[in-house]
Amino acid sequence: MKLGFTLSPGGLLFPYHIGVLTTLTEKNYITPSTPLAGSSAGAIAVASHAVGVPSHLALDGCVRISQKCADRGGARGRLMPLLEEELRGMLPPDAHTIVNEREGFTGLAY
Repeated sequence: MKLGFTLSPGGLLFPYHIGVLTTLTEKNYITPSTPLAGSSAGAIAVASHAVGVPSHLALDGCVRISQKCADRGGARGRLMPLLEEELRGMLPPDAHTIVNEREGFTGLAY
């Protein structure tokens, strides 16, 4: 039996998702061949993990986005551009290739 993991949507769950991925990897439950999938915040966590972004850098990015939203009066209508900016700086330019060449299935949903 092959075991895989999927992470749910929910922006506030992103730090939790990163912690779970990190712990499961440290305990060898997640290997390069483990199927991973996620939606929304879960997809961002899976993508960053799949391309090898260190967990502390992913969490730092989350904090930066949160702070920018707070400084600008909230996330409504502001989150997507901030998220795109942060992901462009955090993910390698060939992230799509790395994810597609990953040994285990990787599913990412908007």
